[in-house]
Amino acid sequence: MLQSLNIISGIVVAEPNLFFHIKHISYLSIRIDGHKQSLESLGQELLDLKTFTLFNSNVGNINISTFDNFPSGLTQLIFSKSQSFAGLNNLENLKIMYEKITDIDSDTFRNLKSLKNLTLSHNKIYDIYDKAFHGLNLQLLDLKYNKLTAIKKEMFSGLKCKVLDLSMNEISLIESNSFKNMICQLIFVTSLNIQGGDKNYWGLSNATEIIKL
Repeated sequence: MLQSLNIISGIVVAEPNLFFHIKHISYLSIRIDGHKQSLESLGQELLDLKTFTLFNSNVGNINISTFDNFPSGLTQLIFSKSQSFAGLNNLENLKIMYEKITDIDSDTFRNLKSLKNLTLSHNKIYDIYDKAFHGLNLQLLDLKYNKLTAIKKEMFSGLKCKVLDLSMNEISLIESNSFKNMICQLIFVTSLNIQGGDKNYWGLSNATEIIKL
């Protein structure tokens, strides 16, 4: 029985029942040309899917309900240099919660020029690639209730936001100058034994307020 499928040499047009005859695959990597409803139908068809990688795709209507029908056994949802948000130039609020996302690739949200609030809480994010939020100018970036253990240099490079919520993670290390190339007014963290100095060491300005919960 086929367990893994990687389609990397071309674009798949997402249509209903596309994977009907191989609905028990566990791992799927795919480049999609379609729409939100087609992507939702994939989740209904792939009953045993555990890892879903969506790369270099053009699905213009992803929103908070897109992955509602994906199987509960899905443990990894990965956007890899995705164009999934192309065409959403006026989108102001995006919430992707409880989707078991594990990492965020560089420039994932680069097409969302008007975005004001980005909520990625209650996932399983343990790694954020360099400049993942580069170019965003947000009111809120919500990353609480994830699996982050360290804040690394360039992770938030190029980000502007009023509030960055990192609370309820497992952060024990903040590297030197991790926030140097970021502008932020308020940062929430959970009060744990965080190694790595103070605001100056982390590259934060005196105007940035840190609240430990």
